[in-house]
Amino acid sequence: EDLIVTARRRDERLLDAPVAITAIGGDTLDRYQATRVSDIATLVPSLIAGKAASGSSASIFLRGVGSTALSAGFDQSVSFVIDGLPMSRGREISLPQFDIERVEVLRGPQALFFGKNTTGGLISLTSRNPTDTFEAGLRAGYGFEARERYTEAFVSGPLSDAIRARIAGRYSDSDGAFTNM
Repeated sequence: EDLIVTARRRDERLLDAPVAITAIGGDTLDRYQATRVSDIATLVPSLIAGKAASGSSASIFLRGVGSTALSAGFDQSVSFVIDGLPMSRGREISLPQFDIERVEVLRGPQALFFGKNTTGGLISLTSRNPTDTFEAGLRAGYGFEARERYTEAFVSGPLSDAIRARIAGRYSDSDGAFTNM
Protein backbone atom coordinates (compact mmCIF):
# COMPACT_ATOMS: atom_id res chain seq x y z
CA GLU A 1 0.00 0.00 0.00
CA ASP A 2 1.34 3.43 -0.99
CA LEU A 3 1.74 6.03 1.72
CA ILE A 4 0.38 9.41 0.65
CA VAL A 5 2.32 12.44 1.93
CA THR A 6 1.73 16.19 1.71
CA ALA A 7 5.35 17.38 1.91
CA ARG A 8 4.83 19.83 -0.98
CA ARG A 9 1.31 20.90 0.08
CA ARG A 10 -0.33 18.42 -2.28
CA ASP A 11 -1.10 14.72 -2.03
CA GLU A 12 1.54 12.50 -3.63
CA ARG A 13 3.03 9.08 -3.08
CA LEU A 14 6.01 8.92 -0.73
CA LEU A 15 8.16 7.44 -3.50
CA ASP A 16 7.34 10.35 -5.84
CA ALA A 17 8.11 13.18 -3.40
CA PRO A 18 11.55 14.72 -4.11
CA VAL A 19 12.05 15.61 -0.44
CA ALA A 20 14.18 14.02 2.29
CA ILE A 21 11.24 12.65 4.28
CA THR A 22 10.43 9.95 6.79
CA ALA A 23 6.74 9.06 6.96
CA ILE A 24 5.17 6.91 9.68
CA GLY A 25 1.61 5.63 9.41
CA GLY A 26 -0.92 5.66 12.22
CA ASP A 27 -0.89 1.88 12.60
CA THR A 28 2.85 1.95 13.29
CA LEU A 29 2.37 4.74 15.85
CA ASP A 30 -0.31 2.65 17.58
CA ARG A 31 1.83 -0.49 17.52
CA TYR A 32 4.77 1.26 19.21
CA GLN A 33 2.58 3.34 21.56
CA ALA A 34 4.17 6.55 20.21
CA THR A 35 1.98 9.21 21.79
CA ARG A 36 4.45 12.08 22.27
CA VAL A 37 6.93 13.70 19.91
CA SER A 38 9.76 12.28 22.02
CA ASP A 39 8.29 8.80 21.33
CA ILE A 40 8.14 9.55 17.61
CA ALA A 41 11.82 10.53 17.75
CA THR A 42 12.67 6.92 18.60
CA LEU A 43 11.17 5.87 15.23
CA VAL A 44 12.83 8.55 13.07
CA PRO A 45 16.57 8.46 12.34
CA SER A 46 18.47 11.67 13.18
CA LEU A 47 15.55 13.19 15.16
CA ILE A 48 16.23 14.13 18.79
CA ALA A 49 13.37 15.65 20.76
CA GLY A 50 12.92 16.41 24.43
CA LYS A 51 12.02 19.16 26.86
CA ALA A 52 14.38 22.10 27.23
CA ALA A 53 16.23 22.58 30.50
CA SER A 54 13.78 25.33 31.47
CA GLY A 55 10.88 22.89 31.07
CA SER A 56 8.79 25.53 29.32
CA SER A 57 9.67 24.64 25.75
CA ALA A 58 11.34 22.04 23.56
CA SER A 59 14.76 20.96 22.42
CA ILE A 60 14.41 19.57 18.91
CA PHE A 61 17.24 18.61 16.58
CA LEU A 62 16.99 17.06 13.12
CA ARG A 63 20.21 16.01 11.35
CA GLY A 64 22.09 17.87 14.08
CA VAL A 65 20.37 21.17 13.27
CA GLY A 66 17.95 22.59 15.80
CA SER A 67 17.54 24.80 18.80
CA THR A 68 16.98 24.70 22.50
CA ALA A 69 14.67 27.41 23.76
CA LEU A 70 15.01 29.12 27.10
CA SER A 71 11.70 30.89 26.54
CA ALA A 72 8.34 29.73 25.26
CA GLY A 73 8.35 32.77 22.93
CA PHE A 74 11.33 31.46 20.95
CA ASP A 75 10.69 30.03 17.47
CA GLN A 76 12.15 26.57 16.96
CA SER A 77 14.44 25.71 14.04
CA VAL A 78 12.47 22.48 13.58
CA SER A 79 8.83 23.46 13.35
CA PHE A 80 5.54 21.60 13.85
CA VAL A 81 2.53 21.54 11.59
CA ILE A 82 -0.57 19.90 13.05
CA ASP A 83 -3.34 19.40 10.47
CA GLY A 84 -1.95 22.23 8.36
CA LEU A 85 -1.66 24.69 11.26
CA PRO A 86 1.94 25.82 11.89
CA MET A 87 3.10 25.78 15.51
CA SER A 88 6.68 26.90 15.93
CA ARG A 89 7.04 27.52 19.68
CA GLY A 90 7.86 23.96 20.78
CA ARG A 91 5.23 23.56 23.50
CA GLU A 92 3.53 20.91 21.34
CA ILE A 93 6.25 18.44 22.29
CA SER A 94 4.65 17.82 25.68
CA LEU A 95 1.12 17.32 24.33
CA PRO A 96 0.03 13.71 23.82
CA GLN A 97 -0.89 12.95 20.23
CA PHE A 98 -3.47 10.31 19.38
CA ASP A 99 -5.88 9.42 16.57
CA ILE A 100 -3.08 10.27 14.12
CA GLU A 101 -3.22 9.13 10.50
CA ARG A 102 0.46 9.81 9.76
CA VAL A 103 3.56 11.73 10.78
CA GLU A 104 5.89 13.23 8.20
CA VAL A 105 9.38 14.39 9.18
CA LEU A 106 10.97 16.59 6.51
CA ARG A 107 14.71 17.22 6.76
CA GLY A 108 16.42 20.46 5.79
CA PRO A 109 14.98 23.95 5.17
CA GLN A 110 11.29 23.88 4.25
CA ALA A 111 10.67 27.64 3.91
CA LEU A 112 9.19 27.36 0.41
CA PHE A 113 6.07 25.52 1.59
CA PHE A 114 6.03 26.02 5.37
CA GLY A 115 7.52 29.45 6.17
CA LYS A 116 10.60 30.98 7.74
CA ASN A 117 10.63 28.95 10.96
CA THR A 118 11.63 25.67 9.33
CA THR A 119 15.38 26.05 8.81
CA GLY A 120 16.20 22.67 10.39
CA GLY A 121 13.16 20.80 9.16
CA LEU A 122 9.54 20.09 9.93
CA ILE A 123 7.41 17.59 11.83
CA SER A 124 3.95 17.35 10.32
CA LEU A 125 1.15 15.48 12.10
CA THR A 126 -2.10 14.63 10.30
CA SER A 127 -5.19 13.51 12.23
CA ARG A 128 -7.41 10.72 10.98
CA ASN A 129 -10.35 11.77 8.83
CA PRO A 130 -13.99 10.76 9.24
CA THR A 131 -14.80 7.39 7.69
CA ASP A 132 -17.48 6.27 5.23
CA THR A 133 -18.67 3.53 7.59
CA PHE A 134 -19.32 3.56 11.32
CA GLU A 135 -16.23 2.94 13.45
CA ALA A 136 -15.60 3.23 17.17
CA GLY A 137 -12.65 2.40 19.35
CA LEU A 138 -11.51 2.54 22.94
CA ARG A 139 -8.07 2.07 24.48
CA ALA A 140 -7.07 2.30 28.12
CA GLY A 141 -3.79 1.83 29.90
CA TYR A 142 -1.96 2.06 33.18
CA GLY A 143 1.63 3.10 33.85
CA PHE A 144 3.05 1.49 36.96
CA GLU A 145 5.99 3.84 37.61
CA ALA A 146 3.95 7.07 37.81
CA ARG A 147 0.55 5.43 38.41
CA GLU A 148 -0.65 6.97 35.14
CA ARG A 149 -4.14 6.12 33.97
CA TYR A 150 -5.30 7.02 30.47
CA THR A 151 -8.25 6.39 28.21
CA GLU A 152 -8.61 7.22 24.51
CA ALA A 153 -11.78 6.83 22.47
CA PHE A 154 -13.11 7.76 19.05
CA VAL A 155 -16.34 7.51 17.06
CA SER A 156 -16.42 8.05 13.30
CA GLY A 157 -18.92 7.62 10.50
CA PRO A 158 -21.55 9.20 8.28
CA LEU A 159 -24.22 11.50 9.70
CA SER A 160 -26.03 11.68 6.36
CA ASP A 161 -25.29 10.95 2.70
CA ALA A 162 -23.14 14.07 2.41
CA ILE A 163 -21.79 14.63 5.92
CA ARG A 164 -19.23 12.57 7.83
CA ALA A 165 -17.91 13.26 11.32
CA ARG A 166 -15.24 12.03 13.71
CA ILE A 167 -14.89 12.80 17.39
CA ALA A 168 -11.96 11.68 19.52
CA GLY A 169 -11.03 12.30 23.13
CA ARG A 170 -8.29 11.45 25.58
CA TYR A 171 -8.25 11.48 29.39
CA SER A 172 -5.04 11.09 31.39
CA ASP A 173 -4.17 11.36 35.07
CA SER A 174 -0.91 10.63 36.84
CA ASP A 175 0.37 10.69 40.42
CA GLY A 176 3.91 11.43 39.19
CA ALA A 177 7.08 9.38 39.08
CA PHE A 178 8.56 10.91 42.23
CA THR A 179 7.46 11.05 45.85
CA ASN A 180 8.02 14.23 47.86
CA MET A 181 9.39 13.19 51.25
